[in-house]
Amino acid sequence: MNYRILSTTIIAASLATSFQCAAQTFDPNAAFRANEVGATETNSIFGVFRVGYMDRLVPNSFTTFSAGEHTDSFAGNANTQGFLTINNVIVPAAAVNVSAVPFSGAFGLDAGEIFLHPGGRGADGFVAPYFDGVLRFTAPSTAFYNIAGAFRSLDGGVTLNTIFRNGVSQVSIIDAGPFNLGLQLTAGDVIDFASGAGSDGIGGDSTGLRATLTIAPPPPARQRVNIDFNGVRPGDIGSAGTYVGIGAAGGGTVFNGLAADSTGGNDNLTVSGSSLLNDNGDATNVAFTIGPVGGDNEPGQPFEPASLYDDYIFNNSAGNSSPTGSPFTISGLGSASTADLYFYVNGFNGGTITINGFAGNAAPGIYNGLSATAFLDVPVVNGNVSGVFSANGATGVMGGLTVAFVPEPCTVSLFAFGGLAALLRRRRVS
Repeated sequence: MNYRILSTTIIAASLATSFQCAAQTFDPNAAFRANEVGATETNSIFGVFRVGYMDRLVPNSFTTFSAGEHTDSFAGNANTQGFLTINNVIVPAAAVNVSAVPFSGAFGLDAGEIFLHPGGRGADGFVAPYFDGVLRFTAPSTAFYNIAGAFRSLDGGVTLNTIFRNGVSQVSIIDAGPFNLGLQLTAGDVIDFASGAGSDGIGGDSTGLRATLTIAPPPPARQRVNIDFNGVRPGDIGSAGTYVGIGAAGGGTVFNGLAADSTGGNDNLTVSGSSLLNDNGDATNVAFTIGPVGGDNEPGQPFEPASLYDDYIFNNSAGNSSPTGSPFTISGLGSASTADLYFYVNGFNGGTITINGFAGNAAPGIYNGLSATAFLDVPVVNGNVSGVFSANGATGVMGGLTVAFVPEPCTVSLFAFGGLAALLRRRRVS
């Protein structure tokens, strides 16, 4: 199930606000190409970028290529220009396709695509130690940077492509794949896009790179609210207690224990809580309510941890009759446009959870070690998310839930001379 969310951003020529949404983008592909078609092409340093090689096992070993290692025809292809090691296999290397013609560069390099290849620096490039072919970015200012792009395999060998920040790996991709990460950088920090030797040495390791680095506002602090049910029914010894541990939505340890007490024989409860704590223990405006449901504790089930999964709420069994399901509301989400919801459901749960009319009855996934059914990027309307628990009339069992949301990052204003841009986000529901 996909939620399709259309987010519209109004871009004004002048916006009187202390929160700026403007971004500055650095494009290594365009910068490398401009360097190669310019008068300074033998200089391997061009603006905030430079190309060179390094032994990833040796700290601070990055070295820029020299002017004598420049070529206007890499591997005999005049469209591919850059730098290479003068040895029997002309690697490690870093070059770029200067042509506008698609896939006209060496090894099928696309227009403007950067070429990277690892290899030995000796006369025989097949002899270790192997050096990565590297494109380096030096942060010109302290800011939050979005780093996006992809490595592309141009040959049959296996490569280990890594993005380093000041020598520390941030992401590694075998052969090919996209990357998208956000980092807070200090002026002078370096980001290395490095193509290294894989498990098969350096044969056939030609790799294409496209990337952008964009200064943008850092993402707002992500709020997480975790809810646990302390369920008790007649005959139960008592609740297993409120769960304390890592939350499925990403790291929270504080759960709000909501009483689901059916000891008086009432399995048609309304269970609710307000001013719920976030995963740092701070009070929020988030509130939760659900009903009718009963509360229960059944120890000895093969689901851990017991304090989260042995206590639960339920409906459509044991004196509880709600064949159309139990409506619930999560409120107080403020200006958030979407929220991620994680429901901790026991293995004998037969109920279907619906959110905004959409059902999510797939097998639970594992999030930070906890079994949960996830609804991602659920639209938030006026600060609220509504749904129905056990909407299919089967017996529903839920041990708790986590809601994670981010307030709107920008204040949006409409001016008569403003432009309109639409961003379509598409995320899955499991």
